[in-house]
Amino acid sequence: MLGKVLKYEMKSLAKPFLPLFAGFLAVTLLCKISFEAASANVMRTDILELISVLFVSLYVIYVIALFVMSAVFLVTHFYKTMVGTRGYLSHTLPVKTSTLIHAKLIAAIIWPIIACAVLLLSFVIFALGHVSLGDVSEFLREAIRVISEFFRLLFTGPLSRYVSMPLLTIEIVFCIIAGILNFPLMVYVSIAIGQLFLKHRVLWSVVAYFAIYVLLQIVSTIFVSFLGIGGHFLSNSQAELARLINEVVFFVTVTNVLPVVGYYLGANYIFSKKLNLE
Repeated sequence: MLGKVLKYEMKSLAKPFLPLFAGFLAVTLLCKISFEAASANVMRTDILELISVLFVSLYVIYVIALFVMSAVFLVTHFYKTMVGTRGYLSHTLPVKTSTLIHAKLIAAIIWPIIACAVLLLSFVIFALGHVSLGDVSEFLREAIRVISEFFRLLFTGPLSRYVSMPLLTIEIVFCIIAGILNFPLMVYVSIAIGQLFLKHRVLWSVVAYFAIYVLLQIVSTIFVSFLGIGGHFLSNSQAELARLINEVVFFVTVTNVLPVVGYYLGANYIFSKKLNLE
């Protein structure tokens, strides 16, 4: 059932996303053409410079819009399909509330990834004719070498005697996953709280979002003070540096993973037990 709901989510979100991506790639091509025309001197230099500046400005605006509008599309789609005009349809489907949240969450991860791929494609378009496959291959080999050397030093270097690398790796993986899930789930639980009110639900959702954000900042500040992170920067010993690394990673893991779990449980509970579509 999750697959069917996810398929519907992807199709529904394709309607706003695909025109956005198409417009961005069109602007990219216009920028590319203007750059190539300037290189070939096919027109007056001042005219080409003006055209290039206009297209570059439009490209920068589109890059910003690519991610800002992605967030807007995802938030508005969730609101409309969970508590808005299409809320009744969503909640009368023969699926669990958790399944609805899972499908929307997966879609909220996939579309930004596609947006990043489209941005990368625009870079490739700009590089065509100026960067050879050999240059790309050499860059990738060097990047792989640097990353491999970093992990070799991390797992076999002096600090490995004081830091549990398997535990550190697990914590970092959890932090990355939590970082990806943080924004959509925070929005979901804020909308869930906002729909508890009879009037001004959007306003209350926004208030809930910022209230959660401020509360997390306060808790994080207290947690940092409690751990005393930062005092070990003055020490040059490997043991103290390792202790600092352990504390920082533990702090980041806790302050990222626990809120995300709370967002998910809170959104699932409210939409399951306290849904108010009146």
